[in-house]
Amino acid sequence: MTEPGLQFSILLSLSGTGIAVGGVLAALDFADKCLGGRRFLLFLSEFTVTIAGGALIWLVVLFMNDGVFRLFFILPTAFFAVFCYICILKLLSPRIEKAKSALKRFKRTRAGSFLVKYILK
Repeated sequence: MTEPGLQFSILLSLSGTGIAVGGVLAALDFADKCLGGRRFLLFLSEFTVTIAGGALIWLVVLFMNDGVFRLFFILPTAFFAVFCYICILKLLSPRIEKAKSALKRFKRTRAGSFLVKYILK
């Protein structure tokens, strides 16, 4: 068994990883809804975030717990990821229409620019 201070720091690290993953996934979902997303890019970005979150969990397990994986490590990470995802999405969802209208105004003012031609198509 590990000492209590180390257990607490492991719990904080896993919770922080969950918060970061949930926040980034919520921001990606918001951006996808505003931009009218491209499915492949959305899949690629969500896949990258999930893989990075898994790598961070694995680093915590390797360096802080000497490579001993416990099933409990999934719980705080998953809980905080889902909680943060839901909370941030609830905060951002009323702003989707305003963001879409701001994007339309931006497209109209920058009609011939590279960004509108090739990225915001």
